[in-house]
Amino acid sequence: MIAVGLVPQLYKLDHQPGWLPHSVAFHADDGKLYNGNTVGQQFGPKCCRGDRVGCGISLDADDGQLTVFFTKNGKEVGSVEIPASPEALYPAVGMHSLGEEVLLDLNAEWGMEEDDGQMIVDSHEEDWGRLHDVKVTGT
Repeated sequence: MIAVGLVPQLYKLDHQPGWLPHSVAFHADDGKLYNGNTVGQQFGPKCCRGDRVGCGISLDADDGQLTVFFTKNGKEVGSVEIPASPEALYPAVGMHSLGEEVLLDLNAEWGMEEDDGQMIVDSHEEDWGRLHDVKVTGT
């Protein structure tokens, strides 16, 4: 299980991103969106080894909402609006099983092609509100 999303600064490291309040994440194993709870909703396709998964924030929100979007291989899977929080959100990657690995590319360009057999988590720096702290969770 690999999850990619946004969490508050003091997020519990023994929970997947998206499972606790004020967090949101796309889970690559089942293609579900988890938005502050452990019951996901079908959101996009499942991901496989070698897929590139991205997450970003649209900073156009004037109505107290943020639009968080997720991508697979450079194409948008979908987006969700979440309440803008006074707490900062941080990018997070959650992993569950031994042997899972990700390659973080924090300066990726959308649509770049690479085939090295690893799942890549990428972001476009302009789309992140604050991108200086990446947490990796898992057992």
